[in-house]
Amino acid sequence: MTTQLAREQLAQAYPCGTNVSGTVTITPQFGVFVQLDGFPDDVLALLEIVHIPNLNYQHYPNDFPIGARIEATVLGWTENSGQVRLTQLNHQNQLLVE
Repeated sequence: MTTQLAREQLAQAYPCGTNVSGTVTITPQFGVFVQLDGFPDDVLALLEIVHIPNLNYQHYPNDFPIGARIEATVLGWTENSGQVRLTQLNHQNQLLVE
């Protein structure tokens, strides 16, 4: 299991705005979980559907099959769980997140 210190080091190495890539592992209704390249297996990355531009809800989650490769940008890290939050939005259609 990844320690809190290791998660903090990952957060420093991959700050907000860092481009990352990985593999889709789970597709719940609210987004996709991604195993990021070079990250420990127990560090989850979440790309919520509100951060996917031009998403066709009629085709979701078929547009993101398990095993699909995706690219995204680090939006932030959750403080307690050390989960990575991702976005595929660019600066022109960026959302404000609290």
